[in-house]
Amino acid sequence: MVVARDEDGKTGPVELEVTEILKFTTDKARIQIHTKNDVYYFPFDSLEKIQNILQALNLPFVRADRGNLINMDKVIEIDEKFAKVYFEGDKPGERGKDATVSRPTNYKRVLALFRERQGRTNR
Repeated sequence: MVVARDEDGKTGPVELEVTEILKFTTDKARIQIHTKNDVYYFPFDSLEKIQNILQALNLPFVRADRGNLINMDKVIEIDEKFAKVYFEGDKPGERGKDATVSRPTNYKRVLALFRERQGRTNR
């Protein structure tokens, strides 16, 4: 996936592997792409367009709330009390970045997918 390191794209394009992406976020003015250690910018103007593309490619990204599109393969923990997901930090098992999940709209779906993926990895 081609992205930019700065929001205006002045530093030129950067090739980013989709599997490295933790989440996409938006503040309605721009789309940010978060990896474990960096933030990139994307030329699309809505998470819905990105979600459609990722779903067409059968990639494990799910809408968490209106501002977050998360990679379920990268979620290591769900905070059920505060409706947040956490991604792996710098060390295995360590919490890194997080994303909020809307209740009740998307929370049950995200929780079910997380538990399903946990079941697959624990076998």
